[in-house]
Amino acid sequence: MKGNKKKAESMLQDARKNFEIPSESVVEQATQPIETKSTQDEDSPTGILFTDFMLEWLDMMKYRVEVTTHAAYSFNVKGKIAPYFKEKGILLEELQAKHLQDFYQFVLNKYKITTHTAQKYHANIRQALQHAFKMDMIRFNPADKVDRPKKNQFVGSFYTNEELNQLFEAVKDDPV
Repeated sequence: MKGNKKKAESMLQDARKNFEIPSESVVEQATQPIETKSTQDEDSPTGILFTDFMLEWLDMMKYRVEVTTHAAYSFNVKGKIAPYFKEKGILLEELQAKHLQDFYQFVLNKYKITTHTAQKYHANIRQALQHAFKMDMIRFNPADKVDRPKKNQFVGSFYTNEELNQLFEAVKDDPV
């Protein structure tokens, strides 16, 4: 069947162009405008909530990464990061390493996520804060002071000789 690969790649490209991230109630809450604590003018980077900054960064990343990568970033930021920090009301310039450490501990304990998932949250936050640092919105990147959660050590398991014999016996007459 010649030409199927090219046809499939073309369909994939079309799907990527037309892909939209689904809207959920958590996502909608995270994207609603939030009043800032500061009385400074709105064009000033000071006074922006960390949540608002993360959402702006996410919007900017839409044009810098693949659609699937942006979807993963959106899932992380809108699903867990923005709702947590929205509730805290922390300004970007007031964000400290302790706040980030508290967030990682919170999601690890409440949602029972893996440390690998927490590392992805950390990567998104660190990348966004690095952008804020480069844009002179913050003096340093507080994520650089946080030790990212350690990945769980993989513990493999294996069959005993007796278990292997039972398995072989069970599938002995199976034609597949």
